[in-house]
Amino acid sequence: MKRTIFALLAIVGSATAFGVVLDDFSAGSFYNDSNSDFYVTENLGAGLVRYGFNGFFSNPNSRYITSEVAGGQLFVEAETGVDGIFTYGHLGALLNGAPASAAGALAAVDAGSFPTALTFASTPVVEIVFTASDQSNAQVQFWAYEKNGVDIGAFAASTNLSVPQGGGTVSFDFSTTSLDLSNVGAWGFNLLLPTGNDLAITQVNAVPEPATLIALGAGLAAFARRRKAN
Repeated sequence: MKRTIFALLAIVGSATAFGVVLDDFSAGSFYNDSNSDFYVTENLGAGLVRYGFNGFFSNPNSRYITSEVAGGQLFVEAETGVDGIFTYGHLGALLNGAPASAAGALAAVDAGSFPTALTFASTPVVEIVFTASDQSNAQVQFWAYEKNGVDIGAFAASTNLSVPQGGGTVSFDFSTTSLDLSNVGAWGFNLLLPTGNDLAITQVNAVPEPATLIALGAGLAAFARRRKAN
């Protein structure tokens, strides 16, 4: 019986390994606090740049959006009266002499790809784990670019998806797009903050499609039945 349990655990462990943690916010000290459009980048090592943009659609009282990585989470807090957006992403580099931080958003031509492309081929579903969302109207849009040499290339994005009030996991399957999943050069998401929303994220993962997980579960069940019969 113990051998059966250990064998099942080994298979489950290998299945868990199929998922890829894209960011668990355990590294770095990103911080952006602004009451007008402003981006900040943080160099996390060779070929990895964290990018965050605070943007405003309406801000009549000159209030702030604060975005910060601390304690293993990404916090995004928009003050009362703000209708804004926070864009977060991983890039490979800044190109054309673009500054590490500046007013406005980073131009696409100044965003470099990862030196070595990521592959989402076996893990095309990107999921964000929200640990807090103080209102029911926040939304998230997933996006990714293909690698095109040192530049970013073709672009794909989800529709705007609702973030559950209180928190929860929101995901998007990039296999539903025309993106070359074996050649990802940058990825990220936009958080829409229409009414001064506050959110927290603990992890971003790339995981297999549900059909793959269902097939894996069926395989585990069949394996358990065979072991029991023996």
